[in-house]
Amino acid sequence: MHLKNTSLSLILSTAILTTASMASAASVDNLYMKNGDRLSGEITSYTADSVTIDTVFGVLNVPVANIGGVASPRYTADDLLGGGDGQNMAINAPTPITIPEPADINPSAPVSPSTVADGADTPKTGMWGAVWSGDVNAGLEIETGNADSKNYAIDASTQAEWANKDRLKISAEYENEKEDGETVTDEKTAEILYDKFFSDRWFWQNSLRLEQDDIDDLKLRLNYLSGLGYRAIDTDDTRLQFVLGPGYLREDYEDQDIENSLTAHWAMEYEQKFYDDLFRLYHDHNLTAPTDAWNAYLFESDTGITFPIKGGIKVSGEVEFDWDNDPAPGNVEDDTTYNIKLGYEW
Repeated sequence: MHLKNTSLSLILSTAILTTASMASAASVDNLYMKNGDRLSGEITSYTADSVTIDTVFGVLNVPVANIGGVASPRYTADDLLGGGDGQNMAINAPTPITIPEPADINPSAPVSPSTVADGADTPKTGMWGAVWSGDVNAGLEIETGNADSKNYAIDASTQAEWANKDRLKISAEYENEKEDGETVTDEKTAEILYDKFFSDRWFWQNSLRLEQDDIDDLKLRLNYLSGLGYRAIDTDDTRLQFVLGPGYLREDYEDQDIENSLTAHWAMEYEQKFYDDLFRLYHDHNLTAPTDAWNAYLFESDTGITFPIKGGIKVSGEVEFDWDNDPAPGNVEDDTTYNIKLGYEW
């Protein structure tokens, strides 16, 4: 009799657990990212720009632009990705919908067009399984008459992103200006930057920047930075982020001893589109200060406006303003450059 009761208890327990598991699985909301990833949990709220989902990894605020499909017992792709009215909509009493059969959903396969919101572009992964983007810009100015001058600048950058978890950016820039045959500007810059995201907004950044300026007698400036970053805004129209942390600075000037110092640094990046991407405003800056001589700080900034034309072609007007509060003997603190560039982005 005891064995029969034990068997019955096991059968009842198994049935209860199975029923609970089925109910739990049926209530799970799934967001399928355009890069093939899947987020599972409970959708708690959504706006026209983002969907908030409570997962085992925590509460994540997912940009709508990154979502390719939705599988939910309560919401359709039109509900979450259809645009909405831009208001925050708490999810209290949603309308039940039919759940797609598991065989119809393959997280590792490309998202079916039927589950992608209208007008959404699915990013294509390239080398190393990343989504790549980048741009190249060139400017040239030649003046003859009372004074002969030639000024040209070129810069290029490329960026790779992996499922909002890792981001790598490589960039380089060269500027040269001559007046009456004499070089008055000759600057070279290269930078590699890596971001490791541990939430939708927070990340850790490491970067290495190399600079050379023959006119200012700078043989090499090596600036290594590491710090905590916060992505305040990341939508299709607006991008704003900050980074704060320690670093290391090494400067080698002509006829001077090499200087090494630990530093503190601050960085900001901002870009915003206006009137359906008729034009864009942007501003980036970096502030680096040696911990043993705070007044010897460096400030570098780029501020400009971009006009997209067609097929990735764009025109930009930019002001570069740099300030070295402790320049080499014979040099001034400020350096301002105005550029008009023709570029291509992808």
